[in-house]
Amino acid sequence: MVRRPSVVPWAGGLLAVTKQYYFLAGPLLLKYAWSRGWRGVPAFVAMASLSGAAVTLPLALWHPNRFLEAVILLQTQEPFRADSLSLLSWAAQQGWGSSTFVWAVGAAGIAMVVALWRVPSTAAGFAASLALSLMAMFMFGSKAFCNYYFLVIATTCCAIAAQQDPETPA
Repeated sequence: MVRRPSVVPWAGGLLAVTKQYYFLAGPLLLKYAWSRGWRGVPAFVAMASLSGAAVTLPLALWHPNRFLEAVILLQTQEPFRADSLSLLSWAAQQGWGSSTFVWAVGAAGIAMVVALWRVPSTAAGFAASLALSLMAMFMFGSKAFCNYYFLVIATTCCAIAAQQDPETPA
């Protein structure tokens, strides 16, 4: 986003299909595209969709039912992990009961709304918004472990690295 903005739609499409929770990148990518001019949004969406479809469709078309089951439904059917590093795990240990993936999606949704409303549409803003949304999702998820939080730390580091000094030209 900082050095090669013309590659953003292609890379963004690939990012969005890399992991199930990277659907959170979608609204942020749209905001980024919209901030560069609303006329370019359809082309941006087309390029992102093309790159995402290029790596996803072959597998989805090979066996649609198994793809849907393994990629989407599995995430909603996995058992609650009391040993996860999340607030819901702590709540379950306190005897307040376990929860579902709905909490994680809800927390990520709230974080996303705040990020879309308050964070600037820059490379640093994109990474910071993604880090915030992922953090909220993992904190309220039922299976977050250290590697999930390492992703949040890495995404936060990307936001810091992409932050430009306002007095230095890009």
